[in-house]
Amino acid sequence: MRPKKNPKAPAKGQKRLATASEVYDTMKQAAANTGVPLPVLKAAKEAGCPGFRHNRVYWREVGPWLEAHPLPSATSGPPVDIADARFQEVIERVRKLRLVNDEREGKVIDRGIVAGALAKMCAEWNAIRTRSEAEAPARMAGLEAAECRQIYRGVMDEIGQSLADCARFFAEDDGGQETQTTEQA
Repeated sequence: MRPKKNPKAPAKGQKRLATASEVYDTMKQAAANTGVPLPVLKAAKEAGCPGFRHNRVYWREVGPWLEAHPLPSATSGPPVDIADARFQEVIERVRKLRLVNDEREGKVIDRGIVAGALAKMCAEWNAIRTRSEAEAPARMAGLEAAECRQIYRGVMDEIGQSLADCARFFAEDDGGQETQTTEQA
């Protein structure tokens, strides 16, 4: 005698839909068993769905709530449907894979390096400003307005050149040696 097929079992390739009495220990488990994408469950929890308590998902409350409350999508457009949520999930996976590939290919700059370079640039600009403030009274004493403008333009040109040379702060590491400006050399 052959065993009978379970009438509640899903067909091959299909997910089993949750029954109203099921309780899941995690949202990930609920997403896997119900076919509702994890981002939709997270959005429902954030929107105040009462079926999320103590890290558990009470499907008896979540299922009807999802049907009654269309959720805004991550793109802040029309309500989320399951296809849109799955599409967003795929987009996020692709973004993460691209980031991993960019890191592998050396296209990603460490935040510490960027922060350090910006700190050096700011220190250089502050030094120019401080030197200009200290020298300005002596350089501009008794000068006509046109001559003061000329001195001011020179200071601005120096700052502009410093900005143009910012790339040196992001140059490949050459053993701690930075390219010096012509004024520092």
